[in-house]
Amino acid sequence: MIIRVWRGWTTPGNADAYEALLREEITGESVDGEQTPGMLGIDVMRHDPDPTDTGTPSEVEFSTIMYFFDWDSVRAFAGQETYAAVVPEADRALLTRWDTQSRHYDLLSRNGQWKTLAEG
Repeated sequence: MIIRVWRGWTTPGNADAYEALLREEITGESVDGEQTPGMLGIDVMRHDPDPTDTGTPSEVEFSTIMYFFDWDSVRAFAGQETYAAVVPEADRALLTRWDTQSRHYDLLSRNGQWKTLAEG
């Protein structure tokens, strides 16, 4: 399994509108293989400013964690530039900044169940 992580930031005034846009964009059809074969799921997270923030504490951060079966599935979603962020124009209009590259991770363990070397 390949896990793809991305983050974007918006102003507090645009945060609810961006969340609503994500709700419209990310539907069951997005993650059940109909739109992107091999996409296994997505988690969307929101972090509103709090006292622990450093940097730009007036921004609201959104993060997505996407789950893919393999690298072919990632390419089906992102294209040949697998690390490039996929940020539609409607999202760009509400975001102040975003990761231009997504990070990818190999899943080693889930709930204490470790992947063995033989599983690749």
